[in-house]
Amino acid sequence: MKPVLVLGATGKVGRHVVSGLADARVPVRAITRDATRAKETFAAENLSIAGAEFIQADVRDLDAIRVAAEGCGQAYVASSDVPEQVEMEVNAVKAALEAGVGPIVKLSSCDAAPDAPFSWARQHDEIEREISSLTTEFSHLRPHYFMQNLFTEVIDNVIYLPAGDGRLGIIDARDIAATAVKLLVDETPLRRTAELTGPEPVSFSRIASAITAATNTEVVYEPCTEQEFLDRMTARGQSSSEIARVYRDVSDGVLDMHTDEVEKITGRAPRTIEQFALDYAERFSSR
Repeated sequence: MKPVLVLGATGKVGRHVVSGLADARVPVRAITRDATRAKETFAAENLSIAGAEFIQADVRDLDAIRVAAEGCGQAYVASSDVPEQVEMEVNAVKAALEAGVGPIVKLSSCDAAPDAPFSWARQHDEIEREISSLTTEFSHLRPHYFMQNLFTEVIDNVIYLPAGDGRLGIIDARDIAATAVKLLVDETPLRRTAELTGPEPVSFSRIASAITAATNTEVVYEPCTEQEFLDRMTARGQSSSEIARVYRDVSDGVLDMHTDEVEKITGRAPRTIEQFALDYAERFSSR
């Protein structure tokens, strides 16, 4: 099989895409801004990189992308949610296609829409539409809230969020990656969007219970108001009204969703929140 070009190789999902392809013995050309640091990240998390070539380049460096894409069969595309994301990803996809890369697997967002209240969601929608205009060989993956986001939300054994009693289709980044890997290995694009969730919607109370059971340390969920949440974020230097709005949507039931896309594509059910908590019990215990 031809190498797979991976943009966003050290992201929450991208690192597991690289590792999954390595486990499947598929050669990878992983684009990263710091190859040494990338390898250290993979080693620290015991992620396989057999057959992976780390290419130090910025996604904005289109000449480097073209060179890296030469001889590749497919590409996985992801980048940070930054103001220039549309230009970055679309130009990178154009460069990859010009180099002869075939199907594109794009990591998008469950809330992608032209009139979405979130800047990142509008950007993902625009990127999806641009890619769809460039090639018919695409798969747009729209995952819900990452379970890995919990690593920064559990502080002093408390989850303090303005999410009320709402539930959300939270999903493990490893299951998102497994979906991407399956599409890349099979070389069969969906030619559509696929909304990815965990096996069932869960509340933050259940999430707290799962982490408690996994770590044998009580973790509690304390609902708060949006303003209280924003005040805490400001104190941490991370103020964002858009993030607070996400949790308002959770509280209002907007993200209370479930699909079977992961199982349909990969052939296995996605991980439960309980399994995730067990797998990362040591990380939660060290906080």
